[in-house]
Amino acid sequence: MHIYERMALGLADLRGTDVAILNIAIVATMLDVMIAMSLLIFHTYLAASGWTAWELLQREHVWYLAGWTGEVSPFGLGILRNFKAVFLHGRIPKEWVIRLPEDGSTGVAGEDEELPAVC
Repeated sequence: MHIYERMALGLADLRGTDVAILNIAIVATMLDVMIAMSLLIFHTYLAASGWTAWELLQREHVWYLAGWTGEVSPFGLGILRNFKAVFLHGRIPKEWVIRLPEDGSTGVAGEDEELPAVC
């Protein structure tokens, strides 16, 4: 008899190994859903606040945020305008375009500069 047929008869008819497999499947599914929901909440926060994950988590290493002490993203347009820009428009708002330094450099560390250690 197939496991699904035994489940239709009731859990009392399942063997111990079948119950263990079913429990493992339920726990794995719950973990998958929790991870997916966590990522959804985190990225919704990022979209609402105008940050990228890199800017938020590695702010001190992002060259164009050097010296920025504010908790609010310099590219944030407000929650509604950020969502509108992310989900409704196919173009990047001009406020999100990064201006390069006037001297023509890209702001990327050169050979004479030491790169930050990555763990």
